[in-house]
Amino acid sequence: MRKLQEDNDAFGKQSVRKLARQGAQLQNIEIGDGNIKCFERTARKYGISFALKKDAAASPPKYIVFFKSKDVDMMTLAFSEFSHMTLKQSKGKPSILEKLARHKESFRAAASPAKHRKKSGHEL
Repeated sequence: MRKLQEDNDAFGKQSVRKLARQGAQLQNIEIGDGNIKCFERTARKYGISFALKKDAAASPPKYIVFFKSKDVDMMTLAFSEFSHMTLKQSKGKPSILEKLARHKESFRAAASPAKHRKKSGHEL
């Protein structure tokens, strides 16, 4: 009895089998490969029960997200926030690695060769 109650109360990332055992009708959407963690954070924020399945048949792998049909309204909110965050990231905010590479180049250009002085036979 407790096990059944725990399955119904669970939310967040789950297996498809566990999600189907909860007795609700399932719906799905597709998400690209690079956005999985961002989507998981957003879904947990809204308290959505979901399951991920990888679609290996597609050339860039895609993930199919299954969720309960009663969570459609919450899923719509979560997905709109997720898509807004994804668009915001892709608009032109440079990655940390790009910034680091730019700074390395500017420091190399600004640095002058070190001068070596000889003083009584010792190099400094």
